[in-house]
Amino acid sequence: MITIRQLRYFEALATTLHFRRAAKHLNISQPALSAQIAALEESFGGPLFERRPSGVLLTSDGALVRDRARKILTDIRDLEGLGAAGHAVLDRRLKLGLIATVAPYLLPHLLPQLAREHPKLDCEIRESLTETLTADVLHGDLDCAVLALPIEAEGLDTIELFEDRFHLAVPAHGSERFQGRISVQALATERLILLEEGHCLRDQALKICELVEASQLASLGATSLTT
Repeated sequence: MITIRQLRYFEALATTLHFRRAAKHLNISQPALSAQIAALEESFGGPLFERRPSGVLLTSDGALVRDRARKILTDIRDLEGLGAAGHAVLDRRLKLGLIATVAPYLLPHLLPQLAREHPKLDCEIRESLTETLTADVLHGDLDCAVLALPIEAEGLDTIELFEDRFHLAVPAHGSERFQGRISVQALATERLILLEEGHCLRDQALKICELVEASQLASLGATSLTT
């Protein structure tokens, strides 16, 4: 496997065309440089340099590798420059998606913090359903999204931010039936008001309550938790 270190050592030798001078430039020993160059040549399956008493010369393959290696190392230095600049990556635009059940509660805390820590950041917010946001991230239309886990989609990296518990809200009258711990079976005869179809919270609630019959759901399908 080719490493960044090998490419940097190769670049130094391709520039100086001399093992001793390249090793001095890199502040390493000449045997260490020779070992890395030999490993790199083994990865390519042939010599990249012609060894001569006065120094080295690039082979035709070596010249091709030199041009590609310099481009790769230039890109790496650009990335390192972003890191050295602190939060420069977040001084541009962030396209963030959130599901409707999270957005109104998270954004009032998130947006002021982003404004304080990244004043140059242009934050574009998109609120939608899980399926839509997932597709937007996969297609590159969003940089990231705050969703409810688990997400059944390949090609996404996920980080758990926090955990919410489910709560059962009941009318004040007749609430004595729901004192103490409530079993799932106790909800079998109740009609639930849930979010409308397409919201992940609706599917999660139905799964937890083990409800599958439409007759157990009220006619109201809310579009937000506030409703």
